[in-house]
Amino acid sequence: MSGCVSERGNIDRLSKILDAEVDRKSSAPSIQENGEATLQDSPSISAPWPDMWARLENDVNIPTLIFSDDVPWQMSRWEKYTLNAILQNLKPVVSIEIGRYKGGSLQIISEHSQTVYSIDLDDSYTNYLSQKYKNVEFIHGRSPEVICDAMRHIDKNGHNFILIDGDHSEKGVADDINAILNFNTQASLIILMHDSFNPECRSGILKAKWKDNRNVSFLEIDFVPGSLHKESFDQASGSSMWGGFACALIGQEQNQKDLLIFQSQKNLFELAMKSIQTPDTRTVTEVNSIYKLHRDFLEHENNLVNQRTTWLMTTQSFLMAIFGLSFKGYLDLAEKYDPLKIENSESISYLWSFKLLFVLFALVGLAVSKATIDSVQSARKSLKFVGDNWTKNFMHDTTYSENLPPIIGPRSIGIESKKVSLSVALPRFFIMLWSVVSILIVFLPPDRASSYLMRFFSVAASAILDIRAN
Repeated sequence: MSGCVSERGNIDRLSKILDAEVDRKSSAPSIQENGEATLQDSPSISAPWPDMWARLENDVNIPTLIFSDDVPWQMSRWEKYTLNAILQNLKPVVSIEIGRYKGGSLQIISEHSQTVYSIDLDDSYTNYLSQKYKNVEFIHGRSPEVICDAMRHIDKNGHNFILIDGDHSEKGVADDINAILNFNTQASLIILMHDSFNPECRSGILKAKWKDNRNVSFLEIDFVPGSLHKESFDQASGSSMWGGFACALIGQEQNQKDLLIFQSQKNLFELAMKSIQTPDTRTVTEVNSIYKLHRDFLEHENNLVNQRTTWLMTTQSFLMAIFGLSFKGYLDLAEKYDPLKIENSESISYLWSFKLLFVLFALVGLAVSKATIDSVQSARKSLKFVGDNWTKNFMHDTTYSENLPPIIGPRSIGIESKKVSLSVALPRFFIMLWSVVSILIVFLPPDRASSYLMRFFSVAASAILDIRAN
C-alpha cells in the first residue's frame, strides 16, 4: 500500500513538473548577460541555464520522472535514484558536498539534510543557489584545504553524509579523501564518491589511505557501476568511462580487522578499459611497458636462435674433428691394401666398417642440422609475429614513434639477395656437406673420395667467407 502511495506521489510530482514547464514556456525568465538570474515579480527564481525541454535532445539522463529536471545534473538516472534513496532513508544531520557545479545533486542533498556545506572553487552560480536552498552554507576554496571547516560541524550523535564529486584527477580525488580520513571523526558517516568508473578517479580512490583510519568499516568501489560513453556526451569525450558510485562507511567504533576493499565490477571495468584502449589514449608509461614487452620477447627469441646456432657449430665441429681423424685412418688402411683383390677380404671388411662409421657421422650431422633448422624457423615465425603486431598496432602511435628506437633491426644478416639469415644458412650448409660426404665415401674409392672432398671443402670455405663478407 505504501508503495502505491509513493508511486502516486511521484506521478503527482511529475504532473506538477510538467505543468510548471508549460507555464515557463509561455513566460520566459529574464537572465542577465553575465549568466546570473534576475528575480521577477513571480515568487519563482529564474535559473541561469536552459530549461529541460531545451536540453532534452542532448541530455540522455532526463527526464527522470521523479526529480525536477530543470537543474543540469551530471549523473545517470540510477545514480540520481541511488543518491535520493540513501539520503531519504539516512536523513543526515550534516551533509557535505565537494563539487556542486550547477547544483544538480545539491537539490536532493538540501531536501533531505538539516544542514549542508557545499564546497567548490567556482562561485558562478552561488547567487542563484543561495536563494534557492536556505539550509546550505557555501564554502569557496580548494576542498582539501577547507574541508576541515565543514567537518567540524559533523554531528557525533546522528547520521552524516559526504558526496565527493570535485577534482576528478587522481591526485585531486586522493587528496579529498585523505583530508576527510585525516580529520579522524568518531561520527557515523557515509561517503559517496562519484565517477568511480573513471580510470583517474578510480585510481585516486584506491590510492587514498583508507587503511590508516581504523574507523572505516566498509569500502566498495563499484557500489553503483558506471557507464562507457562511445560517443561524446555533455562534457565527456567519446570513448570515455564516467559515472558510478564508490561507497565508504565510517563508524564510531574502530575496525579490529584489516579493511577489505571490494571491487564487485572489476571485470566490467577492465573490459571497458580494453574497449577504449587506442594509441591516442595510452599513457607514456603504458607505451613504454608495451615497447619493453615486445623488446624482451624479441631479445629472448634472438638469444634462443644464437644458442641454437652455437650448439650447431659446437656439435658439427666435434663431428668434423672425429671425422677427420677417422678419415686419415681410412686412407692409411686403403694405402696398404688393394680393395680389388679378393685375398684382402679382411681389409675390405675394415674399409666398409670405416664407411659405415662415416655414414653414422653423416646421419648425426644431418639430424642435428635438421633440428636446428626447425627450431630456428619456429623462432623466426615468432619474431615475425611480434614484429608485425608492433607494426600493425603500435608503430604509428605518435606517442612513442619519435622517442623510441625501432623495435627490430634488419633481419638479413646472411645472404641478403635471398633474405636468408646465417642461422638458417649454416644448418643447410651442413646438411649439404654431410650428404656429399656420405655419397663420396660410399660410392667412390678412398683416393678419389679424398680428392673430391678436398675440392668440396675448398668451395665450401670460399662460400662461407663470402657469407661473412656480406
